[in-house]
Amino acid sequence: MLSRRNIRVKAMQALYSIDSMNNEIQPGEALQILKQNIEHSRYLFTYLVSFIIEVAKYAEKDATQKSQKHLPSKNDLNINTKISANEILCAIIDNAAFQKSADHFKTKYLVDEDLVKRIYLSLVDSA
Repeated sequence: MLSRRNIRVKAMQALYSIDSMNNEIQPGEALQILKQNIEHSRYLFTYLVSFIIEVAKYAEKDATQKSQKHLPSKNDLNINTKISANEILCAIIDNAAFQKSADHFKTKYLVDEDLVKRIYLSLVDSA
């Protein structure tokens, strides 16, 4: 997750690279580069949060698929889906600013279902 410190570091790196260009950049170009870096950070943050939400939602999908087997086992019927009802994730999903950002960056089209499944299964297998 990007912290405020990491964002400041990226901004300072951009400013340093602009400063090292000396007089090679046009007026206003420095501000444009900084805005692009900030926008890129917003995009990455929104994508990562969307990905975490999709991994959490996959818990319900996995539970449904396993319970609908022809002969489900006891483990198939008792899958823990607590992660999908996490209060913080629900608050983020309901947040209008996050929804606007996710729509702006079209994150629902960027999430790879296979990667979501692999991450979910590795979380299930972890301690």
